[in-house]
Amino acid sequence: MLRFAICALVVTGPLMAADPVTVKGTSVTYPPAVSANVKDKDVQLSLTGVGLRTKVGFNVYTVASYLQDGTRVQKAEDLARTDAVRLLHLVMQRTVQPDAFIGAFRTAVGKSYPDDKFVGEFTQLVNAIGKNAADKRR
Repeated sequence: MLRFAICALVVTGPLMAADPVTVKGTSVTYPPAVSANVKDKDVQLSLTGVGLRTKVGFNVYTVASYLQDGTRVQKAEDLARTDAVRLLHLVMQRTVQPDAFIGAFRTAVGKSYPDDKFVGEFTQLVNAIGKNAADKRR
């Protein structure tokens, strides 16, 4: 089986307040700031980077990473380990079946964490996706 490759996770610098960030090689844009409701509280998050996941030369999805405002990180490892609200926003570039989609996430997470680290989160993901394919632009 061919491995997934991540192309360009671009760390953003200072942005103008309303300037969306375009993922290179696509027409997908992400806002520099978003709000998420966590435990009945609105939390402000800032964009930390964007990327494009490819497989065998085909675009699979774009991803934007957001981190709770006021949280300081120096490198990607800090982002993964920080105790703050984080959000990944994916935009599909092609249709991927649920088993393949979840399997790819398990593989990616498994490179950095033990299998039992995110059991609850993966259960939520499986329940949210169900039997639905991850469709392009859905």
